[in-house]
Amino acid sequence: MLITTKIEKVLSRIKEEQESIKDYSSLYSIFSGDEELTLIANLVSSLTRATNCHIESFKDLKQVLLDLGIAYKEYPCKTEYLLMNFCEILNWWNSEKYGYADEHDRFWKLQVITDSDFIPYKSFTEEEYHIVYDVLYNDACGSSAYDVVASYHNKYKTPVGRKVALMHWCKCFQKIIDALNVYKEKAFEGDVCVYIPFLDDYKQTATHTIEVFEMAKDAAILLRETDGKDAPIENPDDIMAVDDMETIFTEWMDRLGEETSEEGASIIYDEMIRRGLCPNTKICNSENKYRTYIIGAYEESPAENKHVSLEEQKEKSIKDRAAIIYYMLKDDVETSVIQKIIHYVCKPTKEYKGANPSDTIYTYVAHPEKSFLDKADRIDYIKETLKKYHFDEEYINKNIK
Repeated sequence: MLITTKIEKVLSRIKEEQESIKDYSSLYSIFSGDEELTLIANLVSSLTRATNCHIESFKDLKQVLLDLGIAYKEYPCKTEYLLMNFCEILNWWNSEKYGYADEHDRFWKLQVITDSDFIPYKSFTEEEYHIVYDVLYNDACGSSAYDVVASYHNKYKTPVGRKVALMHWCKCFQKIIDALNVYKEKAFEGDVCVYIPFLDDYKQTATHTIEVFEMAKDAAILLRETDGKDAPIENPDDIMAVDDMETIFTEWMDRLGEETSEEGASIIYDEMIRRGLCPNTKICNSENKYRTYIIGAYEESPAENKHVSLEEQKEKSIKDRAAIIYYMLKDDVETSVIQKIIHYVCKPTKEYKGANPSDTIYTYVAHPEKSFLDKADRIDYIKETLKKYHFDEEYINKNIK
């Protein structure tokens, strides 16, 4: 029996026997066999430890199990990547009731991005694709970026070929580092969560992922300075290699079709189309359900993006937030103080450099019209926000042109 079916069977039994379930003893008594008992024990342990389930008593646990029975049936993408991630399924099903609020979780409040957001894989050669994704995959599996780069280096036969390849890989790694830094720069929390489910459920902060690619880049630079002979590899037997993307997604889609539902398979198929793996093919769902259900990244419509409130600042760029603060304070507060306030709000973890041209916030405040009023959508956003906070029309029209 498939694991997804076993889980549904256990949750259905709890629903059927809910009247007789009064405590832990009666909960376990409705199951027989080591497999079922192990499954329910793991389930209870996972839920009771989770901060978003808010379990303080057996009554709370029972209600969470009943809710999970509903949520698990409705969830379309029950794969091996998410089988035991019951808390995230509950969060997807009812984010208000099962929302995350764990300030000790390193991913708390972080925006979630995935590989397609920062890796230009569509323009990559086969080798570029494999070395980049192998670096990530091996990071997920506990192997070093150096070993990956060294193994690719050793595949080349000539010293010159090796040096040219290393120089080229440095450029690939730098593109990824730059792309991730853009997301960090825009992030209200100062970082984002990188989640790639098909790479051994890879989940790290962008800061960590940048460090991994910095190591890969450093390895390439140092190897270029050697005599071109085979590079030693620390743990050659531990290096893992990813399949090509089409194989990964095709096998994932097939597993979903066999194990759970056609809806889950169609979500993966749509993602294959978006990734250019099925050319000249229409997507099944207009909504990007891969992001919603698999990644957990919720996309807003263009209309919603235009009028984001200050409560949703993490979805806006630093420049947008800086613009709002600047135009709220410009007539009442000195420019130097405004710069400090913006820096504190938008870049609390970064060093404050004062009136330094290399500081982004300083250049914004020093040239506000050029920085803040360069795009029509930002102008609209500034006006809408100032109106929301009861700035009068005369002030808005005088300052926002």
